[in-house]
Amino acid sequence: EENFSCQSLHDFCTDSRRHPEDDCVNDGGIIRIPRVSNINKFEIRQSEETGRCLFATERIEFRELIHSAPALVVPRDSYESHGRHTILSEYVFNCPNGDKMLAFGYGSMFNHSSKSPNVDYRLDKENAIINYYAGKHIEAGEELLIFYGNKLWFVNKNDDEESGEEGDSTSSDGGDFLFRIGI
Repeated sequence: EENFSCQSLHDFCTDSRRHPEDDCVNDGGIIRIPRVSNINKFEIRQSEETGRCLFATERIEFRELIHSAPALVVPRDSYESHGRHTILSEYVFNCPNGDKMLAFGYGSMFNHSSKSPNVDYRLDKENAIINYYAGKHIEAGEELLIFYGNKLWFVNKNDDEESGEEGDSTSSDGGDFLFRIGI
């Protein structure tokens, strides 16, 4: 039986397959992240339906860390006065206190699915990192999809439905897919 636990949004999720040296280490204000990605397990592809996105190149195990994306934390006041008026507003993740996080690198390449997300994320605001985990076993060739929330600003091509509502791009609790699947 697997030993998996997630203490909070601010704790780095670990399981028995991970090694202690893989965890984030705060070394005098410098955050050291030994492994930021399972880069050999996914790649960027161009999809006719959804544009650039991430696809698994080999099987990814349930609960496996896929990617740890460095992020920019934008305080709520700064976001309200400046950030929400830019294209970047479509790429931020909501923190519970109203702050926003902008994922760098592959973290901004996950597309949305409301019907079948296979990846969840956890916001680590303290270390300015967004961690992405497999929400199920993912086979090679599957697109890696997260749940953005219910208020979408675009036609949802992955689910073949249109929301038409405008609003924040993520759920307000920083992602709850792992919670919903019992982790």
